Amino acid sequence: VSAPEPQKQEIDKAKLGSSVNEFFEATDGWGTNDDKTMEALRNARTPEERAYFRKRYQEKTGETVGQRLQKELSGNALKEAQYLQDGKFADAAMVGLEESLGTLNDNEDKIRNIMENLTPADLKELKGKKGWGELQKKVESHLGGTDLDHFKALVDGDQVGAAVADLDAAMGSSKSWYNLSHLG
Repeated sequence: VSAPEPQKQEIDKAKLGSSVNEFFEATDGWGTNDDKTMEALRNARTPEERAYFRKRYQEKTGETVGQRLQKELSGNALKEAQYLQDGKFADAAMVGLEESLGTLNDNEDKIRNIMENLTPADLKELKGKKGWGELQKKVESHLGGTDLDHFKALVDGDQVGAAVADLDAAMGSSKSWYNLSHLG
């Protein structure tokens, strides 16, 4: 008796079509919205979804996703987008987190988006990456309050803890729920 064949997961064509439109809008016209570009690419998680995304984009525009990325992005933004397009979400997270840290301002929304979209397997891979420990400390040193609690919870794979940190902040608590809950 042979093992049953794994079932292919049905792709959400409506969601991916919407992501293709978001990608187009983020990269069309003057300037590129890097964050929206990455968000759209992050929505195509599986090889089948990424293939569908690329196909739909090319049907819509006549150019490939790769061509558009080459035209619109450079440096680490291009590297992050290429990792996402290739399904290398942990590598993309390393680049994206580093890029989200600024001298004067950090992009907390980008940090949240990156971390919230990592699967448990992505997170495990991220934690095994060379330089992760250093990067984690660097991100934590740039964050404070709810953003820090949220980040720490997501690093621990604790989606509920991240949501509680947000609720705690929304309710105006001055205490850090996440830090208090992990005192041991």
